Amino acid sequence: MTTDELSTMKSEPDVEGLSLSAAAVAVLESAAPNPGGVPAHWFTCSMGVARELLPWAEAGEARWRSINPQKAALFRAATKQVRFGLWKVGAGPPP
Repeated sequence: MTTDELSTMKSEPDVEGLSLSAAAVAVLESAAPNPGGVPAHWFTCSMGVARELLPWAEAGEARWRSINPQKAALFRAATKQVRFGLWKVGAGPPP
């Protein structure tokens, strides 16, 4: 996940009916920078946490689409990253 995508996910506040668990917040907070100097971060998490991050990112995209298209695009990219991760371990459809 790029640094901008991660930062966007981390800075989004909880909204009524959708809040991240402590485990999901911990995953985002503990994301490690790419050791090769690429402006990206990686993390590992349970499939349950990944499945929690997916609707969070989708909701962020929907919330910001008409207000701030650039921020919505970062959420859309983060959604793709989570979907790819779920697909990679056989827990989701192809991205």
